[in-house]
Amino acid sequence: MNHSNANRFQDFFKENKYTLLKNYLYNYPLRKMAVEKSLLHENIKLIL
Repeated sequence: MNHSNANRFQDFFKENKYTLLKNYLYNYPLRKMAVEKSLLHENIKLIL
């Protein structure tokens, strides 16, 4: 195996766009759970 191809996954972290996207996608479930928890006891008929 060529050393330059040894760990291509690390190349992603050199790109700022990848890191921002990864963090956004990881944080989405956490934000969703927080919103659901805060709305748990609300009597909401319609959310836009």
